Amino acid sequence: MSDWIDRSVMEQQAELERGIARARQTTVRSTQQKLDGVVVCACCLCPIPLGRLKIFPNATHCTQCGD
Repeated sequence: MSDWIDRSVMEQQAELERGIARARQTTVRSTQQKLDGVVVCACCLCPIPLGRLKIFPNATHCTQCGD
């Protein structure tokens, strides 16, 4: 009997973790910084290259600082 309870708890935990991941991703998207209309890295404030933004439109860090 406890097996199905354990599975249910694990499924609930997995769903909770997926929800948290989605919420964090939404937060990351909203924290993209711009200076004079140019998207800049959240760490070093260097402009994020347009090529990177084409591949990762929601990037918040340059390639050196990672994302």
